[in-house]
Amino acid sequence: MASKPQPWAVLVCRPSDDTSDPAKVLVNSLPGINNPDPNNHQTVLELFNMFLTAQGNNTFNAVRYFNEMSHGSIDLNDSRVFVVKLGLTKAQLTPPTDPPNGAAYEAMVTQAAQARAINQNVPLQNF
Repeated sequence: MASKPQPWAVLVCRPSDDTSDPAKVLVNSLPGINNPDPNNHQTVLELFNMFLTAQGNNTFNAVRYFNEMSHGSIDLNDSRVFVVKLGLTKAQLTPPTDPPNGAAYEAMVTQAAQARAINQNVPLQNF
């Protein structure tokens, strides 16, 4: 069975008041990373690319996983990662501790991400 390309557009969303750049922030500097390797200079964006695009196929990443588990019928090789700066602040993106409607919150964040991605010329129609 020939596989049909089904690439993903992965949107790495940044709040409007977040000054950090995923292309510069090192994974080993993130809070919660136990025993960080001081010799690992991989950025957050590089990590996303290695796990979610063909760039990391030799590392048993998501692209390779779906290809192998679907016996070649799912092809995510053309997936791409895009950094999108949202029009929402960290406070606006913090969900309530007791959300009455989690689906509404998820829809709000998804719609904001899609709108900003289009505004930032991310070709969502290709994914």
